[in-house]
Amino acid sequence: MNSIWIFEDVNLFNLLCPHKFKKYKACHTFDSYKKSDYIYFEEDAANKVYLIEKGKVKSVIIMKMEQK
Repeated sequence: MNSIWIFEDVNLFNLLCPHKFKKYKACHTFDSYKKSDYIYFEEDAANKVYLIEKGKVKSVIIMKMEQK
């Protein structure tokens, strides 16, 4: 399936009331990352939606140089 989901200016945490979010948090794992950590690579399967509870995520495209 080749689908693209775009959430623009949507705070999904506002859609979950605090009671529902506590229940959600209890049965899902949350990961923490440092500022310099990579969390997703181009070749990774797109089978997750990341909810950012606190902080920012920087999106970068790294181009590989061809060797002659």
